[in-house]
Formats: sequence, C-alpha cells, structure tokens
Amino acid sequence: MLRRLGPLPRATVPVSVAASLAVSLALGLAACSSDANGPDGASGAAPDGTPSSVPSPRLHDLEGTAPQTVEGRDGYLFIGTDFDLSCGSGEHFDDYLTALGDLATVVAASGREVVWTVAPDKSTTLVDRLPETVPQDACFRENQRWQEHLLGAVDEPHYVDTLALLRAADADGEQVYWRGDSHWTSYGASLWLLAALDRLAPEVADRVEVTEGTVERTGDLYVMAGRDDVESAPSTTFSTGNTMETIPGRTPFDPATESFGPLQWRTVPGDGMLPGRTLVIGDSFSYAGLDLTLPLVERGAFAWFQYLDTKVLAQQVAAADTVVVEVAQRTLTHSSVATQEFVDQVEAALAD
Repeated sequence: MLRRLGPLPRATVPVSVAASLAVSLALGLAACSSDANGPDGASGAAPDGTPSSVPSPRLHDLEGTAPQTVEGRDGYLFIGTDFDLSCGSGEHFDDYLTALGDLATVVAASGREVVWTVAPDKSTTLVDRLPETVPQDACFRENQRWQEHLLGAVDEPHYVDTLALLRAADADGEQVYWRGDSHWTSYGASLWLLAALDRLAPEVADRVEVTEGTVERTGDLYVMAGRDDVESAPSTTFSTGNTMETIPGRTPFDPATESFGPLQWRTVPGDGMLPGRTLVIGDSFSYAGLDLTLPLVERGAFAWFQYLDTKVLAQQVAAADTVVVEVAQRTLTHSSVATQEFVDQVEAALAD
C-alpha cells in the first residue's frame, strides 16, 4: 500500500475526505523548442553537466493547439496543455531545474531546512495510458522523454524524485492520479509529502499516523469535457494527534473566487511535527495535497507562487525555518520561482 522510506504507524479506520479542486491554470503557449546541439537530435547533457544518452529534442513546429482534454486508455483523461507546453519547453527545461537546485542550495546555506520537487505531468507518469496518437505527436514524445530523463538525473541533495515514487506506486497497482482530473490523488500527493518529510525530519515521519480510505469527486477534466461523472479514488490522511487552527488574514484565500491572499495556520500543542515556521511554495498540486500538509507543521504558510510577487515571496522565505518547494512539470519553464532572478532575490532577503 503506502510506499514510504521509514515505518509509519497506520490507523485501521478508513476515512473519506470531502475535498474538491477544480482549478485550471491560465497559461500562454510557449514557442516551440530547438535543442542546444542543433536540429539533428544529438545527445545533450543532464542538469549536473554529465553527458546524456537520451537525445535532446529537435526543432518542431506546434501543430495548432491540443483540445482541452485528451482521452487516453483505461478511462484516463489528460489535459491538453501537457502536450502543447511540453512541446515548447524542452530546450530550457534543464535551466529551470538548475535554478531550483540553486534556490535550495542558497536556502540551505542560510541554515534553514529545504526540500523541493517537480510534480510530474500525468502524461509523463502514465505514459502507457496515453492514446496511440497524441497532440503534437513527435514533438511531445521527444520532449516528454527528454524531460523524464532530466527529472531522473537531478543530482542535488534536497531534491525528491517524485516521478520515480509515482511510477513505482503505479507499477504496484496504486492509483496516483485521478482519471478525470489533471492532478494527483491524495494518495499520490502523500508519497511526495512523506518522502519530503523523511528528508527533513525522519523522526517526525516515523510518528505520522496514516489513514487510508476513498473520496469521490467530479474532476476538472470531466468538467472541461462537459461530463458530470463522479469518480471514486483512494484517499490518504495524516494525523499527528494535534489540533490545527487557521490564522485569519486580511485577504481571504479562496482559489474558487481567484483570491490568493496569505494562507497561514498553526498546530497546537505542536508535538511530533516540523518545528517553527514552514513555508510551502507551490501551485495547484501543492493545493491538492494541502489537507495532508496542514497537520505536519507547527506553524505553516502556503504560497501559491503564481499569484505572488517574487520579492514578497523572498521575504517569506527569509521568515521561515523550513522551506518546501513544488513546481508542476508542465509549467516549470513558466515558473517565477525557478529563475535566477528569484534565487538572487532570496539570497538578498536572507542576507538582510
């Protein structure tokens, strides 16, 4: 069942978590990519600079745009932006991975704890569920393989290879993504969070109580496809035996109304969890797993980076004791936090 790096006590009573997330990111399409070695598809290099046997993507032209939803195998739907954005981001994907690694290095050098990941696309994780013919065809296939290689080649001590975790669980028959939604299930999110927690504080990870159950929802891809299917998928909840309470902010946090003010909470008495202030920097994937994150930290803040000024976000990093970073694969090359500019802003904030 749950894959974890250390033994975790398990509750026996299944719980159904009523959570809903129907968030679609408004994204502009990137220009099509060419590989750094020219259009002949010669081998490139991994983020650590070592040669790669996986060909980097050739030059392609985007063939229109993908439909909002793409029907795959075994009842799985995929979001169309996976194919368009993947086709357009291969050339500089490794640069953004390097920037996230640099960000983690800067934060760690300040004495803070840090861990980061790239939440892999559903279309990258579940390649065998894709239809035989996909939008952007060869362009998508080449970029997908290249990005998959780069995600597995990251050599940075604070990085968690979430793609490997999800692939392994899927191979064991676990459902790590919703069929009718573009995001991971809470079970899928739990794999990343447990691995992150084990990296930050193994003694805390060992004490987390895990409860498994099921949850029902109509996913965002069903909505985009004009369907009202209600899907049931495995759910996971975490507990540390403490009580969580939200900290009111001046601007309410409500993605349904496009309101992304501060989301902060504290947990009392604060035993058996990450101590101090933990800042979670993420996007809709982090939000999909937020219920799991809440009980794990003594005092927490969630920052949906797409809606925040990076200078403000850098100051939040400086105010934290622990920093957790997640960026979705399909939007990595459009991410404000995976840039050298943000790394410099954080370094300056930490020096103040």
